[in-house]
Amino acid sequence: MNKLHRNRIIRKKIHVRIEHVKKSTCRDDFLNRVRKNEAIKKEARAPGKRTEIKRLPVQPRNTGFVSGRVVQDLFPLAYAGLNV
Repeated sequence: MNKLHRNRIIRKKIHVRIEHVKKSTCRDDFLNRVRKNEAIKKEARAPGKRTEIKRLPVQPRNTGFVSGRVVQDLFPLAYAGLNV
């Protein structure tokens, strides 16, 4: 690990047992996404149409109505600790 301190980079040491170290799957996820995108592009090129392969953020959930006709009003309880 490297740490930037003022105008120099200092190499830091970390002490971890080998049982607790595991390889990151970030690169594997990226390569899987690239393979999937290439397959989608190849499939879309055959008929000659365009496709969107960009990642999208999580979209809002669909709307809906709450069933039921009973309306209940909620009011805060008075604080009884000070006797004021």
